[in-house]
Amino acid sequence: MQLFISVLRPLEEASDACDLIIVVPEDAVVGDLAAALDRALPVSAPGQSLRLVVSAGEPVDAPPSSLWHGPRRLDPQAPIGSGSIRNGMLLGLGAAVLDDVEPVGVVELRVIAGRGAGAVHRLSLGGYTLGGPEGDIALEGEAGREKIADLTVSQGGRVFLSPVPGVAERMVPLPLPRRRPLPGPLVLAAKEDEKPSKRRRRQKRRKRKGKAPEPILSGREVLEPDGQRHFLELDRRPLKGATLWPEKAVLTVGESLLVLSPVPAADAVTSPTPGAPTINFNRPPRLARPIRVTKFTLPREPEQPRKPPFPFAMMLSPLVMGAGMYLLTKRIYSLLFMVLSPVMMIANQIQGRSYNKKTYKDNLRKYEDQRDQAEDAAFKALTEERGLRRSDAPDPAELLLRATGPRAELWERRPADPDWLDLRVGVADLPSDVEVDDPARAKHEEPLRWTAPDVPVTVHLGELGVVGVCGDRCHEVATWLAAQAAVLHSPAELQMVLLVEPVRGENPAGRWAWARWLPHLRNRGGDGRPGPGRRR
Repeated sequence: MQLFISVLRPLEEASDACDLIIVVPEDAVVGDLAAALDRALPVSAPGQSLRLVVSAGEPVDAPPSSLWHGPRRLDPQAPIGSGSIRNGMLLGLGAAVLDDVEPVGVVELRVIAGRGAGAVHRLSLGGYTLGGPEGDIALEGEAGREKIADLTVSQGGRVFLSPVPGVAERMVPLPLPRRRPLPGPLVLAAKEDEKPSKRRRRQKRRKRKGKAPEPILSGREVLEPDGQRHFLELDRRPLKGATLWPEKAVLTVGESLLVLSPVPAADAVTSPTPGAPTINFNRPPRLARPIRVTKFTLPREPEQPRKPPFPFAMMLSPLVMGAGMYLLTKRIYSLLFMVLSPVMMIANQIQGRSYNKKTYKDNLRKYEDQRDQAEDAAFKALTEERGLRRSDAPDPAELLLRATGPRAELWERRPADPDWLDLRVGVADLPSDVEVDDPARAKHEEPLRWTAPDVPVTVHLGELGVVGVCGDRCHEVATWLAAQAAVLHSPAELQMVLLVEPVRGENPAGRWAWARWLPHLRNRGGDGRPGPGRRR
């Protein structure tokens, strides 16, 4: 039997955890493992894997140190094959080690992009400081040099944000000009929805004054994506005094993006493997995401009916005919025909005008209702797009929680899925997928489009085949891509090979030591060791 564990001597201050590959016989007990570890540790190269062979019932000169998992002391007489020790455990030799149970809290603060992305802070009721060397919630980069704001967590998980004086007014430098301009402005989620009747009255006033009609999604708050920005923003709006931080709202602190989320439960279905030191993970089927409607068409405005000319000739004709018939027949009925025929024609003309006006009003009211519905649906799609695109490409904090829980979304992607090997590399303002086709526009004009703020930027490795990473932080980006592929895809369907080129003055094996725990890197034999040619 093979074990893949980490061992630490907590009573020694300079002790580092050692990642070990241990071969134990089937009848070995925990005491045999403790005795072997007591003799072999510390190793000469901390952090390197050690292949250790344990012999059952081997005599020892002194009682071995006890073996601990978290605060629990393991029974020395317990057989290892009974499941007392499993792969991935951090064991303490001689004393208890810190428990690896997730911390508790009523709300969760995640750093989803920028410096320090992937950090997760569980907050309980009370006050916290954001940023600064001594802050409760540490940030990296420029945001971590000074205190940014005070957070207050109240009952129900409500979080209030109070920026430090002077921080809310600070501006950030303008971004570099784009090679291709974005198709339109940012449309922000409305704090209070404007009533359709108010929009209609405003449009009628503009029409009476002879002004051009209002643009699509009028009355909503819009921003230029490449305009001047504040250092501290909540959903792209500058903070002004104490503000309620809604759930899922994005707080921008310099280059970092933070969100509040409820504390997720570790909902993965797992069970110990009988007779093996592994854990069975029940990989549930992936539910199809609802199809997002991104294309909308506005109705065509009805044309106002023109007033038909008054038919004077047709009205005079019955008078002439009636007068002639009276002169020929001398009958009084001819005079009645002469008088009533123009009256009937005038009444018919008035009734026709009234009917056309009423029909136009009904069609105009129906047009306004359909236009309001189309605009509201497009606005809803725009405001929901940000969250949906973030769900399609999870952030580092979300993937961390999926792996450490574990949670049911672990290894959710399948080879047949369209997002297989579609990896997230960052966030940016990108063209929105929402389009609105206005029949009033000329045929050569493109549909109306806007900009989606702070949405994931992805590279489809499955389609590209090869992706190169360069720059000052290329190692961090490459690490993120490898970890992302391992969390989103099952080792049964994705095999990974790590080739590391030695760099002068650096230890590449140490920088990638975390990857030795990925099952995607183990060879088909399953012994956990790199196969021939798998690491250089």
